[in-house]
Amino acid sequence: MDIGLIGLGNIGVHFGTRLLAAGHNLFVHDKSAKAKNHLVALGAIPCVSAKELASKVEIVLLCLPMPQIVVEVVAEVAEGEKVRIVLDLSTTGPSITQEVSSFLELHDIVLVSSPVSGGTVAAEKGTLAVMPAGPINAYKEIEPLLQVIGKKGQHVLTTSNDEVAISQGIYDAYTNLNLRYSQMAPVTTWEEKNTGNNLPAQIEIYADSEHADEYNFLFI
Repeated sequence: MDIGLIGLGNIGVHFGTRLLAAGHNLFVHDKSAKAKNHLVALGAIPCVSAKELASKVEIVLLCLPMPQIVVEVVAEVAEGEKVRIVLDLSTTGPSITQEVSSFLELHDIVLVSSPVSGGTVAAEKGTLAVMPAGPINAYKEIEPLLQVIGKKGQHVLTTSNDEVAISQGIYDAYTNLNLRYSQMAPVTTWEEKNTGNNLPAQIEIYADSEHADEYNFLFI
């Protein structure tokens, strides 16, 4: 598979090494010539810019150190002529992820966000925890790549922007369901108070790999 990798730091360099060892044709870009040359010596194809890289491959992986850098690089990637899917392996946070996803959508590019956890040793061994979230069809295309760089983690995969469905689900639950049998809530060990509503005290949200295209809610 022809793939691109932008960001060849302490974690990214191990991604590149493992992807090359797995037989992928890897195009790479990094501001550091030293980092880029290391992978070029192993068979990677260097690119002078993120735009050039995104004009040569359909799938671009990002492993970048700062959220603002992700935003800047994505803007250049979107100018590429061939890219269809961006797999962001950086740790950016939900606000940046949504900003990047909305921006890429304007260019008919799909984002799969997959933060990783485990450090450089796990990256070298391919045992990082990978936590992908994004449209399931795009995930199926990049799943073989994730299996090279990581071995565990939960999939949170849907067919659209998750925040809309989640917000609507919580709103519907709060407004249409009686989620508690009693309106009484404990104040102290001996005292109770009528809350005046049947809303839950806590909401937990989770996903599991057996039901990868849905979220589950636990109302407490």
